[in-house]
Amino acid sequence: MVKQIGDSYDRVAEPYAHHFLDELDRKPLDRALLAAFEQTAPPGPIADLGCGPGHIARYLHGLGRHVIGIDLSPGMIEIARRSSPGPEYRVGTMLDLDLADCSLGGAIAFYSIIHLTARELPVAFTELRRAVRPEGVALLAFHTGRHLLHLDDMMGVEVSLDFHFHPPDGVRLLLEDAGLTVEWDLRRQPSHSEVQTERCYLLARRDPVTLRPATEADREFLRALHHACYRRWVEPIWGWDEADQDRRFASSFNVAGRVIVELAGEPISTLRTSRDGKCVSVDDIEVAPEHQGRGIGSRLLRGVLAGADRERLAVRLQVLHGNPARRLYQRIGFTVERETASHVLMVRPAQE
Repeated sequence: MVKQIGDSYDRVAEPYAHHFLDELDRKPLDRALLAAFEQTAPPGPIADLGCGPGHIARYLHGLGRHVIGIDLSPGMIEIARRSSPGPEYRVGTMLDLDLADCSLGGAIAFYSIIHLTARELPVAFTELRRAVRPEGVALLAFHTGRHLLHLDDMMGVEVSLDFHFHPPDGVRLLLEDAGLTVEWDLRRQPSHSEVQTERCYLLARRDPVTLRPATEADREFLRALHHACYRRWVEPIWGWDEADQDRRFASSFNVAGRVIVELAGEPISTLRTSRDGKCVSVDDIEVAPEHQGRGIGSRLLRGVLAGADRERLAVRLQVLHGNPARRLYQRIGFTVERETASHVLMVRPAQE
């Protein structure tokens, strides 16, 4: 599908550029939003994802930012380099950004998620969060709706393009699940010269939650976190013996495959995963009780699922009977594989 989109835009690149290169001259709201975005974005490069002929990248470059334009179409990139000089341009996809972690001050995606399916959006947003530095921002614009439009002709050129109209509330939820908190939510109606669909603009900021590998120095934090998270569910089944739980924790302590989640530099959560053949196992996921209910566990799991999807791997986990986390797991695609006296074992099949 990615190649099909790139090939279609290669064919239509010249007439598309002729039509859209000066469109910001006719869109004062877009110019104002881009200027406000530039001012709220922290230092660092700005990525224009789905940059087309480079008109938005050129505008942001004119505001003094280092801009990286990325597009699936080599034809569009060639035109951008010629018609909108100044920014750096690359062929690439927002589903797998060739950018270092935390390397961007911000990112723009104007009408580029319209070529992503609902299943692809979490992958793209996880990549956005990875590439944007903490407190960095992303500004999205897209056509609203819940339908699919297929075009075989664009501007008199043969293409094969699917346009996905996404509901704003759904996009907002997926952004926040990926760790990008929405701060602006604007809607506007089309002008007489535009496609007659409502537009939505969302600006989302990467929260200050970060992940790092666990080390031996995290032992006491992890012991206290384990006890705080599990006592409520263990005690009704087996009772709670603090000394016995300490011994159990010490005998199984291992930092392999484990990360620590920090909020503003303070540890608040942990995730441990492992791999076995064609499956990723979520061996442990814990969030400090005072930070539960904020979507942190959901974000961690969606990150695991996005990585597994890229490699077409199944994901397995287990949950104690009575733990309401089971409902979260079911919402994001896990089903019950089998049950024991104490646990429910769940699986999310590999995604084709």
